[in-house]
Amino acid sequence: MTQPPAHKLESLQALRAVAAIMVVFFHLHVYTVPVVLNHPDRLWAGFGMGYAGVEIFFVLSGFIMVLVHRHQFGQPRHMLPFIARRIERIYPLLWIVLIALIGLRALAGDGMPPLTETIRAFTLWPTAGMPILEPSWSLTFEMLFYLIFALFILDLRIGLVVAAIWFGLCLLSAITGYQGQGASLLLSPYNLLFLFGIVAALWFRRLDRAQARVAVLAGIGIYLAIGLGEVYGTLTLDKGLRTLVFGMAAVGIVAGLAALDLAGRIRTPRVLLILGDASYAIYLVHVMVMTVLAKALIKIGIAGYLPLTALILVIGALICGTLAHFLLERPVLQWLRSRRLQSRHNLQPGERP
Repeated sequence: MTQPPAHKLESLQALRAVAAIMVVFFHLHVYTVPVVLNHPDRLWAGFGMGYAGVEIFFVLSGFIMVLVHRHQFGQPRHMLPFIARRIERIYPLLWIVLIALIGLRALAGDGMPPLTETIRAFTLWPTAGMPILEPSWSLTFEMLFYLIFALFILDLRIGLVVAAIWFGLCLLSAITGYQGQGASLLLSPYNLLFLFGIVAALWFRRLDRAQARVAVLAGIGIYLAIGLGEVYGTLTLDKGLRTLVFGMAAVGIVAGLAALDLAGRIRTPRVLLILGDASYAIYLVHVMVMTVLAKALIKIGIAGYLPLTALILVIGALICGTLAHFLLERPVLQWLRSRRLQSRHNLQPGERP
């Protein structure tokens, strides 16, 4: 079977949208309502499992990287362009949102963040606490994975050896509960989620329709059982083990959806495709947008009725994230792509891009 282009698997774009919406509801539940609104009431406790949208993002990342770049393994000339594209994809919008956030905080009288924190935020350098833009903590893991993945493109054998050692140490750290040097980033169980995505990419084409449906339903069932069990206090798992279980469930969801999509058994709603395309922008801006909107609702005196307020905040975050995608992210990416193509066009005969 031929390798399907990533853009053909529309169900995975929809899954990106679902993951982004999960994270939006999580921050609404744990931060915007209790801290910004200081509201005495609380939303549905199930929103507390929304943090697990990040696990889906990481598994999807591993899946897409293999799907798109597998044919480049062992071809060193593709390594630097791969890294350049990853940098283009992550950093420009991050910088724009960071500048907006720092500006808003300054206008609100919160002052400027320390220079070291600012540098770490703009470079995604690991930090002991939460970065200035709180959701961006996950991007540090993404960039680390991209650097490891680039080794597969440089030399497949080197990539396999380094990845095997890295993932092995991460698994050992998760099993033993190691909390020493490097554990929070280099040896985090989160890194294994990228491996799960790689496994899903190598596995999904082997699934028939019945197996794919079972994989999706089982993955969703496990996801809900672990997440809801935790927030309702009926289940307690070590964070490392919980991450691994979520990751294995996400493998079933991702691989199953991809197999069904490839077989033409899924019709993806247009709205989810749009939100999936905008998922990165939504992920970056949603906390900032909901904070601003919540303070505005308090000022005009309509923040008292929580269900309506929550709906306004979530819809506002999704709309602003989507606008940021179409008005900022997409034009910037198109401009960078045109610059890259222009630079290739300007190469002298015999030169390689």
